[in-house]
Order: sequence, then structure tokens, then C-alpha cells
Amino acid sequence: MSRFSRKGSITPTKQVKLKLVQIEFWSAIRMGFMVNLALGVAVIVGFVAFWFILSSSSVNNLLSQVGVGEGGSLISLPQMVSYGFIVAIINIVAGTLLSGVLALVYNLIARFTGGLAVGFTNN
Repeated sequence: MSRFSRKGSITPTKQVKLKLVQIEFWSAIRMGFMVNLALGVAVIVGFVAFWFILSSSSVNNLLSQVGVGEGGSLISLPQMVSYGFIVAIINIVAGTLLSGVLALVYNLIARFTGGLAVGFTNN
């Protein structure tokens, strides 16, 4: 939408000030779960990428010789995926719980302070 009227003069922008006084608990839980689920997928992909980097470089051979011996592998791809999956599950559970707790803390603080004032304008 243009700020110019038909005659070419600039129309004034209207500013609206709103206050965020409450975050719905279940909305914060759902949003936190979805964000942490995406981060969990990124963690698993990161673990797999890290394994591919280690297996293609000479670092994996050096670690295998030191840790396992000749002809052995220090860590395999299924082990790395399972470690990534465990870290992702812990991240999802902890992050979702933390988002709910932070929503409750914000609601408690907003009750005393009146909330967060935010200003909006239409351009």
C-alpha cells in the first residue's frame, strides 16, 4: 500500500502501541516443540556430516590405530546416528520444557510489570 494519496501528498503513518501481557502456555509449548524438533533434525544431520568428514580424512585412521588397533574402526555410521538421535531427543525434551517454563516466568513478570510495550506502524 502506498503512502501517497491521489493528489500526491504524503498520508501520515499511524502508529499503534500494543502490550504483550500474556503468552499462552500451550502455544509456547507447541512452538518450542516445533523449533526444537527442527534443531534435533539439524543435530542428527550435523552428526552424520561430522562422521563423513572424519571418515574421509586421515583423522579417523589415526584415531582407529590409536584406539582400536589395526583394521578396526573407532566409530561407525550407525553409532554416530544413534548418538546424534540421543542428543536430539534430549534437546527436544529439554527445550520444550524450557519454553513452557519461560512462558510461565514471562507471564508472572508481566503480571507485575504490565507487559512488553511494542509499537507498530503501517507503511
